[in-house]
Amino acid sequence: MKALIENLKLFSQFSDAEFESLTPFFRKEVVLKNEYILQGGEVSKRIYFVKKGCLKVYFIAGNKENVLDFFMENDWFVELNSFINKTPSPYFIQAIESCEVYSISKINFEKQRKNNLNWERFYSRLLETQVPRLIEMLNDKLSLSNEDAYFKMMQLKPQLIHRVPQYLIASYLGLTPEGLSKLRKRTIKRVR
Repeated sequence: MKALIENLKLFSQFSDAEFESLTPFFRKEVVLKNEYILQGGEVSKRIYFVKKGCLKVYFIAGNKENVLDFFMENDWFVELNSFINKTPSPYFIQAIESCEVYSISKINFEKQRKNNLNWERFYSRLLETQVPRLIEMLNDKLSLSNEDAYFKMMQLKPQLIHRVPQYLIASYLGLTPEGLSKLRKRTIKRVR
């Protein structure tokens, strides 16, 4: 719970009493490798914080898994459209490693937003960080070359290379595993 509280402090100025009142609403969960937090067709009903582990978000198109993003320690995540609009999600969220996460239900989250100004600030700041991040991710997918996308990934999430199978990194970059292998060889030559 300490990691969760420290992270919440980055978003808003909760008092110790507010932390005491908030923590019962969070549920600690262990998600084993390959287990799902959300499957396509389900409605997203919880907001998550990753204490430990790595998860992937993907969708299926043409019988192919297309990885959109990865979440690791100290990341917050929610399938926002499904969560807000109470609609089925086209996305899957699956553990790549065994994970420890904290989650809060939409019902409890909304109660806290109504009763606690700092919680409303937290939500606003979370949206202020997540929405631009999603827009940037979309722009990158549309405008960056494969090589530039790879370098940006290495700058922002260098630990992915050691924690995530190469075929998932390839999918995230919109490449085949063979295409990623060729790209890595080219980049190694370029760096030298």
